[in-house]
Amino acid sequence: MHFFATAGHLASWVGVCPGMNESAGVNKSGHTRDGNANLKRVLGTAAMAAIKRKDSYYAVYYRRIAARRGAPRALVAVMPKSTIATSP
Repeated sequence: MHFFATAGHLASWVGVCPGMNESAGVNKSGHTRDGNANLKRVLGTAAMAAIKRKDSYYAVYYRRIAARRGAPRALVAVMPKSTIATSP
């Protein structure tokens, strides 16, 4: 982890941080970039395991986002949150 200053830098390098482009109150593309496919797959698996626990922070966060945005986008929203917990 010493290669990255923060967990956010790691999540950005993996490619799980959605882009933010807003102009005049209109949100434009928020797609994620390609990044490291293998590490992204591992983070996805960890996020799936984290949302299976009923009362965990990640499960509550996932359900809140999934109600508005849908399950796949909610899973991608949980992935950078899980990097914060795994970083020293």
